[in-house]
Amino acid sequence: MRKKNVKLWNHLLKNLKDFEVQAGWFENSTYDGKTPIAGIAAVQNYGANITQAVTDKQRAFLHYLGVHLKKSTSELNITIPARPFMENAKKRVQGKEGKEILMQEMLRVFEGRQTMLQAVTRLKEWLASVIREEIIALQDPPLKRATVRNREKRYTTKSKKANPKTLSKPLVDTGLMLAEVQGKAELKK
Repeated sequence: MRKKNVKLWNHLLKNLKDFEVQAGWFENSTYDGKTPIAGIAAVQNYGANITQAVTDKQRAFLHYLGVHLKKSTSELNITIPARPFMENAKKRVQGKEGKEILMQEMLRVFEGRQTMLQAVTRLKEWLASVIREEIIALQDPPLKRATVRNREKRYTTKSKKANPKTLSKPLVDTGLMLAEVQGKAELKK
């Protein structure tokens, strides 16, 4: 590379550091207007153990779902297994694929085929698509049979047809988490 081109390349890389590119779920992404999707995504990614006292209302709801508790059961221990879709996305972004995409976008800027803003906009879209792809691809650990039955029951009570393709997919139930993946690209403040 000629000295002039090296200077330009280094200048472009320095300008890239002026931008912040993110993907995921932001403040405006919620289930039911209250529960942040990012919080649910974190629980799905890392897993959780929840212990709580059983109320009569919970006992009745679980019975409705087909989970019958003994009268002596006073505490629920719920384990949500880790489904590391974000970790998988991070590996892709920080690995060979991410480096190739970044170089592609920077080369377009270097050649004058796009601006730096266009490059980071394309990067944010790529980041969001990687997360979506990992949500769709994740199969393990599989859902428990009771969860699948609950989904089936929920669909029949809402007079909707259950989608057999997503009925047993771990991270795709209503599709909201998948649909709400967003990207942001902006100048750092």
